[in-house]
Amino acid sequence: MSRRMLAVWGLMVAVVLAVNPQAHAQGRGGFGGGGRGMFGGGGVLGLAQMEPVQKELGIEKDSPEAAEIKKLSDALTDERMAEMRKLTGGDQGAFQSLSQEERDKMMTKFGEINNKLSAKYGPDLKKLLKAEQITRLQQINWQQAGTAAYADAEVVKALELSKEQQAKLGAVNTEFGTKQRELFQSAFAGGGGGAGGGNFEEMQKKVAEMTTERDNKAKEILSKDQQEKFATLIGKPFDLASLRPQGFGGGRGGAGGGRNAGRPGQKAEEKK
Repeated sequence: MSRRMLAVWGLMVAVVLAVNPQAHAQGRGGFGGGGRGMFGGGGVLGLAQMEPVQKELGIEKDSPEAAEIKKLSDALTDERMAEMRKLTGGDQGAFQSLSQEERDKMMTKFGEINNKLSAKYGPDLKKLLKAEQITRLQQINWQQAGTAAYADAEVVKALELSKEQQAKLGAVNTEFGTKQRELFQSAFAGGGGGAGGGNFEEMQKKVAEMTTERDNKAKEILSKDQQEKFATLIGKPFDLASLRPQGFGGGRGGAGGGRNAGRPGQKAEEKK
């Protein structure tokens, strides 16, 4: 599948998970894999096969562990691509020709597929890692998830989030997801040219701006104590920008504006 099509599907994943933060938590948290997302993130398995993360975890580049992780990631990616082709009938432009209702159904279906694959491959990854590596990988995973991490059951419990707070955080994520979906649909309307060149770079910039707005709104919902607990839970800041390949769609940063700046629980001096 072409790099452009991977970008299109990556955006669809981001939209699905942003609109439904619980699906995001299921797909990312608890070692539920996710394969290669928009820029190679896409859950703990996608993270675990990336060189900067492996370096952080103390996994040698050419080690047996790295080879096994790559095998898992490749298998998941192949299965995901096959499912994508089934959904589109092999037509890369199929999504653009659908009605709004049909697009929503397709994105919901893809979210279900993502969760299914997460449940399938996550346990195999966990068997390859040490306890401390699992902990750190989950921390990086939460950092990359942004405000969607607040929907993870472990985070909800650790922060003692009230039902009211969960509802408000969900509303923030839903608002963000709706705006992101509208941006996505606008960019790819009329032939999908928005996935290439400057248009794609401009779209990433807009998503980054929306992400900062989302993060600030979510932070206001948490108490100072909860903010501090979350900062401890996700561990020391990881350079999320290092996860994105150079030369693909412009400057550095993660999907959905995934730079270190603006991440929930991150202290101001750590954003510099």
